Amino acid sequence: MHLDFPATPTNGQLYPDPKVVDMPQYIYNGYAWVLKSGGGAGGGGGGVLPSDSIPIMDGIGAAGTFNNASRGDHVHPSDTTKANKSYVDSQDTAVTNLANTKVAKTGDVMTGDLIVSSGNVTPLQVQRGVPGPATLDIYAKGNSQPSYIRMGNDVNGLMQQFECSGIGDFSVVPYGGPGNIFTVTKAGCVANSLRVDQGKVTIIEPPQTDKSDRAATTNFVKAWAAPFDVMAYSGMQMNGGFSVNQEGIINATTSGIYFADGWSAAFQGTMGLAVSAAAWGSGTPYLAFMGVSVAQTTMNATDFASFLHSIEGYRVARLGWGGSNARPITIAFNCCHNRVGTYSISVRNSDASRSYVCTYTQNVAGTFEYKTVTVPGCLDGQWNISNGIGLQLMFGIACGSTYTASAPNTWLNGNYVCAPGQVNAVAATGDQSRIANVIILPGTEAPPSNTLASIVRPYTEELLLCKRHWQASNPAMPKGAGIGMLFGNSFTYSSVIFGSWQFAVPMRAPPTSSLWFNGVQNQVRSSFGGSAVSAPLSSASLTTTEGILNLGMASSTLALNQGYDFDIIWNARI
Repeated sequence: MHLDFPATPTNGQLYPDPKVVDMPQYIYNGYAWVLKSGGGAGGGGGGVLPSDSIPIMDGIGAAGTFNNASRGDHVHPSDTTKANKSYVDSQDTAVTNLANTKVAKTGDVMTGDLIVSSGNVTPLQVQRGVPGPATLDIYAKGNSQPSYIRMGNDVNGLMQQFECSGIGDFSVVPYGGPGNIFTVTKAGCVANSLRVDQGKVTIIEPPQTDKSDRAATTNFVKAWAAPFDVMAYSGMQMNGGFSVNQEGIINATTSGIYFADGWSAAFQGTMGLAVSAAAWGSGTPYLAFMGVSVAQTTMNATDFASFLHSIEGYRVARLGWGGSNARPITIAFNCCHNRVGTYSISVRNSDASRSYVCTYTQNVAGTFEYKTVTVPGCLDGQWNISNGIGLQLMFGIACGSTYTASAPNTWLNGNYVCAPGQVNAVAATGDQSRIANVIILPGTEAPPSNTLASIVRPYTEELLLCKRHWQASNPAMPKGAGIGMLFGNSFTYSSVIFGSWQFAVPMRAPPTSSLWFNGVQNQVRSSFGGSAVSAPLSSASLTTTEGILNLGMASSTLALNQGYDFDIIWNARI
């Protein structure tokens, strides 16, 4: 049958109209004639009218009930309940390490970083278990405004602070070391607790029996924090703050002299040096200072200058050096050298058969700078793990070719002080080198720069460690005063002073003893006449790590049945 469609149809017009039996009926959809649904023989085929309605926003998925079709150029309206992509992306890129992260929905598991901010409330940031800047604020409702305790850490992910703020501040009470509990309470609030373990802080959710405004608002959260190995008592160094100087040495001008307990000047060459534990100022009371009195512009092959620190084997035994499970160490310190350039740090064993040399740079002359270096564990060699030299640490100031390693940052066979490129910091009389706040930690993490001085052990604790190596019966005047602090009697012997004297602190090993009175060695004072008497000390009849018994003289200079007072210096340095 011939179909004669109208030349100028309107949208929705039917043809033929009315419908003819056994003939399909068509409908004009605004663009073309199409079979009308339900028309034609057998009831097959049909057309769908395009919709003139505005598309709806996205929502819950559904098949839909509309009969009209969408047009090819249709556009859905923006969902005003959600942030647009450009805004979200701008917020992502504005926060370091947060690009392409979004807020998870309830029940989702988050593996990235989360920052929640609300008005003028300090953001809660939960940092995943990698080093990086983070703060953790615990809020509790109380009175008229929120109060919080903040746990913060620096760019290395190390804990720096506990702060309290707001009305009715929190109190933080720590117990013990790693694995301890910080009980966090606030007036009028249910207590929270922080458990420190394996480098993480877990905030334990309080009992929520009180659902009133007094209940703490923090849920169970984990945040990165520094392992407590960075705390002072894990430091393997001794007297890293240079505050203990029992001998009272003002200037060490000879190599091998201890300018502070545990630290000596180690140098050879034509240079003239004055090395001391110099008073500095608040935050850094003392530092190791090396001044040049006679310059050496050219270092001969075997010449060098350095600060030397020997550490007892017991203090480094935990590193496991010399075996397959050797752990690394990290050395953190401040430097303030007048000469800019490359400086060296050397770590070696007791017989100097294994050495590791690494470098750091003084960038600005005469300016305190914070430095850290990490030394990998040594898998071989002999390393003392008892009361001998466990390892030696040297801060190189200048060096000739003999003690310059072939390459930095690798374990080598041999005795080396400096790395290639070491500056000559004894080349002029104006050269001054300073090292301060030295701490040596097991592992690869260093404390933040602004907490380094606080991590160095306090004087009272450091003094006890130092007395293990050196102590005097008269701490104020080690070489004696007008009256001795110790007393003994010759009885019927003219070459023995009888008595027993216990050490203030058990010593590293049975020490050597030197006898003093009024600044003179090998001299004692008669307690009856008050006169000084020559007493060339030979040895004690018994010397242990706890004390000594009886003093034997090299000659018979003592009066019989006479009492004597004197002072003794005991030396068990390594």
